Amino acid sequence: MDKPLIVQTTVETKQNGQQLADSLLRKRLAACCQISGPIESRYWWQGEIEHSPEYLLSLKTFSSLFVKVEQLIAEEHPYDVPEIIAMEITNISASYRNWMKEELQS
Repeated sequence: MDKPLIVQTTVETKQNGQQLADSLLRKRLAACCQISGPIESRYWWQGEIEHSPEYLLSLKTFSSLFVKVEQLIAEEHPYDVPEIIAMEITNISASYRNWMKEELQS
């Protein structure tokens, strides 16, 4: 069965998140996107601990679309190595799942 997912990525600006969200929605790869932030990220980059303000983009999709979601994010993301992670939704209301199915690519 096609599993519902939450996919996350972080972006430098709210505008970056809005552009990615709109691309994913237009292509019917995401049923819903949320942009949160700013948040503070701390991470290793090129041998140094870095920190920066970022925005978190979370989107709902299905496992069958993950490869396309990953490709679109990788192509349009401003970072060299964008965070692209997916978490399986283990519990979801039937009505929300049905709505997602209606809104996403087959």
